[in-house]
Amino acid sequence: MTPTARIYWDSCVIIDYIQKKAGRIATLQEIIDEARAGDIQLVSSALSRAEVYKLDKEDPLSSQEEKHIDSFFENTYIHIRDLDRFVAKHAADIARTHSLLPPDAIHIATAIKYKCTALQTYDGSGRRSRRKHLLTHNGTIGTPPLTIEEPRTYTKMAEETRRLPGF
Repeated sequence: MTPTARIYWDSCVIIDYIQKKAGRIATLQEIIDEARAGDIQLVSSALSRAEVYKLDKEDPLSSQEEKHIDSFFENTYIHIRDLDRFVAKHAADIARTHSLLPPDAIHIATAIKYKCTALQTYDGSGRRSRRKHLLTHNGTIGTPPLTIEEPRTYTKMAEETRRLPGF
């Protein structure tokens, strides 16, 4: 089956999936199921593997937790993309232009390079800080503008598209 959408997952989404975070795991599991079925292609940067190294814990991970993380990134339904010169240069431009942290800019540049339908993140959904969060940049970066949103299934994306005027 040919995927109908290419969805990029930010590191925080992967952490919530691995930790089965209450209130989020049901939607994240549905997205994983869509990826397993071949309905969507799930993409993330190799940077994500480094960013999930401690999950949301202060203490070091157990060897079992490390193996669990490694096994997630080895799944055939998640496509890990390397950080190359093009992505690094584009990320530097994005970070400078949009006042983003370099890791956030790398995620955006990777999603743009690989023509992702949307970048899904929880970055900016509730926490308060002085820096700009990814969600505040929805539709402001890239040509065409990249959709940056909280995770939702492709089925829900398609339903909302069909409800738009003129469709």
